[in-house]
Amino acid sequence: MENVPKDIQRNERTLRELSSEFHAVREKLEGNDWNWSSVLPEPENSRKVWRKSLS
Repeated sequence: MENVPKDIQRNERTLRELSSEFHAVREKLEGNDWNWSSVLPEPENSRKVWRKSLS
């Protein structure tokens, strides 16, 4: 890791932190019967990606 620029190391750490926060929030929400299309109007292809990420 020592040749990797500091800003890249920082970005990777931030991504890991955001990812773990996202998973924590998602776990809280999974118990609720959300209608995601009303919360997040989104194109069909991203909705498929979202469903795949939940499974």
